[in-house]
Amino acid sequence: MEPIKLQILHAADQEAGIPAIEDAVNFSAVMNALEDDFENTLKLSSGDIYIAGPFFNASSEIYQEPDEDGDLTNSQPGIGDILINNALGFQAVAVGNHELDLGTGTFGNLIASNSEIVGPEIDDDGYQGTQFPYLSTNIDFTTDDNLAEFVVPNGEAPQPNTISGSVVIEVGGEEIGIVGATTPA
Repeated sequence: MEPIKLQILHAADQEAGIPAIEDAVNFSAVMNALEDDFENTLKLSSGDIYIAGPFFNASSEIYQEPDEDGDLTNSQPGIGDILINNALGFQAVAVGNHELDLGTGTFGNLIASNSEIVGPEIDDDGYQGTQFPYLSTNIDFTTDDNLAEFVVPNGEAPQPNTISGSVVIEVGGEEIGIVGATTPA
């Protein structure tokens, strides 16, 4: 078998702030240009794709869902951050310490799809959640009431809306193992 050349496009500590929308467009353009120039590419992030703050909280004003009376009300913060990272096309993202800043309930709500949420860049099927797997081999989420439902076995192909310790991604006919680890806060 011929060896392959592998390009890894990686982002770290995106922690979106106010300039995030412009930064995301520029970052996407660079990633797409590099990917177009190279046959075998992996797109990975080492986590912290969001951080609590004005940009993160703005999502709760923009994206809405029905309350118990059926009236639209403010929704989950952080949806904008996830939509940007979905659009960037990451194939796997490590669980960063900031993913857990607001607790596992908030983290789980961002991973999960929710057909009730409406807003910009959300189609008729609602919010699709993370379109990439989160990875962390050193945190056991199987006993967490908010996250256990998202845990899948290690070493499988990437799946959206999941948490695993590792995934195997096929690139150029080769299987590439990706392992995630989370650093302490």
